[in-house]
Amino acid sequence: MIRKAKMQDLEELCRIEKLCFKRERYSKEFIFHLLESPDIYSFVFEENKRIVGSVIISFHRNTARIISIAVHPSHRKKRIGKKLLDSAEEKAKQSNIRSIVLEVSTENKDAVKFYLSNKYKIAGLIKDYYGAGRDAYRMSKKL
Repeated sequence: MIRKAKMQDLEELCRIEKLCFKRERYSKEFIFHLLESPDIYSFVFEENKRIVGSVIISFHRNTARIISIAVHPSHRKKRIGKKLLDSAEEKAKQSNIRSIVLEVSTENKDAVKFYLSNKYKIAGLIKDYYGAGRDAYRMSKKL
């Protein structure tokens, strides 16, 4: 089940972020700020009353940005990421957003493949985005 994230979900969101991202993860303080922000939408996927995935998306003018999408490693390959991505895209469409962008590590081959399979295109390469020698792809999709 997908629902809007609440402040009470902060600890679980941080736990999943830590499990999913070894190097490029957000701090508890940053996730707290995202949950408080009126321009940012956060959704969680619950299975047996436990959060196993999340997506955080921001809107600016006609563009949405996927800030984070994470699925607990033991719950991958169950289409949870796809359902979260679809929810984020639907929220964007409801808000008259025309495109979505994101950044993803060039080393995260599974994530790049996931986005490409969901009709995102590589729009560019950002050198040293995650620090020296750690590049990112900027990816985008028209809605």
